[in-house]
Amino acid sequence: MSKKTKQNNMYDNLKIFIHGTHGGHKLLWNNFPSAEQYIEDIRNNNNDDNLLNQEFYSIKFCNEGSIFSKFKLITDAQGDNRLGFIAIAVLVPPEKKVDKHILKILDYLLNHWKEIRDIHNFNAGINNYISREKIKYISKDQNSIDRDKKRLQVNLKSQEEKNAYIYYQADCLQNYFQFPFQEMYKGYKQIYLIDKNLEKPENNPLLFLESGDDISNNENFIFSEEIIKDKKASNVKFSDKFTLKVIFKCLVLTLLTACTVLLYLNNKELREIKKQFDNIKSETLLQ
Repeated sequence: MSKKTKQNNMYDNLKIFIHGTHGGHKLLWNNFPSAEQYIEDIRNNNNDDNLLNQEFYSIKFCNEGSIFSKFKLITDAQGDNRLGFIAIAVLVPPEKKVDKHILKILDYLLNHWKEIRDIHNFNAGINNYISREKIKYISKDQNSIDRDKKRLQVNLKSQEEKNAYIYYQADCLQNYFQFPFQEMYKGYKQIYLIDKNLEKPENNPLLFLESGDDISNNENFIFSEEIIKDKKASNVKFSDKFTLKVIFKCLVLTLLTACTVLLYLNNKELREIKKQFDNIKSETLLQ
């Protein structure tokens, strides 16, 4: 197999699409035919200059899997300098995972968007990056596939026409991409991830987006291997498990306390018996 064929196989294996505003919102590039049905114009007609160059991420679910995106707010050169956006997206089927960090792929492609776009053969720009970094899908184990397919279907069935957003801390961002199937995402069509430092009103990307629910402080996020357990195998939530652990510890403590009290009482009774015996012995000696 030639080097060129190997590159093409790697490239075709990873589903990527790019959309944004360029004389109106449109699909700008894709390498799989169904990409166009997943693009969405996220603008709410806010043209505030303070929002220019702001970046944020999103997680979205579709029939083919999870869509991870990175957005950057730019001007639409053909639209009288109106505020627009460019979005890089990677689609990951439920039976697959990417052997590199999704964040690394999104960050690179967005940061090098202009130079990739300026390459005469646009396909080569992305293809060179993918082959150089050896990025590809790899298969999950069967238990993970079955679990994630179920969770994907649950999310799609509950999906409504509203968004949610999360203000993330930089050191936690990778977790949202590593564990995308969260129970609190149900009911939302797209979850935006916005840097905590952009929460200030004057430059918050939310001013550019449709309104949504803030789920930043939801306590049910699970960023551990606990999430790989099927609900059917364990109907106890993470928070419930924590509660059960506390109750168990309290029961053990209560039992230990009770044992201590019983021992004390038993010792007291023994002391009384000994005292009575000593009294009887003393009376007998006096007689």
